[in-house]
Amino acid sequence: MIERGADPNAFDAGACGTALHAAAAMKYARDSRPFITMLLQHGVDVSIRTTTGKTAAEIAEARAAQPDEERPFKEIAAMLREA
Repeated sequence: MIERGADPNAFDAGACGTALHAAAAMKYARDSRPFITMLLQHGVDVSIRTTTGKTAAEIAEARAAQPDEERPFKEIAAMLREA
């Protein structure tokens, strides 16, 4: 959709954030990495905050603190912090 002009930074108030926020919170982090990479390649703004004030990196870091989910979410948080 981005190739057809969709805004990678589009904010969905009903979902409380952007596609990047949703990808950072996905249950299966391994599946979200290619999508996050694509968003980053298309200039997504990593500084946008959700309606509760969190960036996508902060969401991934919070998920990393949960048991059995640490590694993939730490990698995603690092990827977003470096962007």
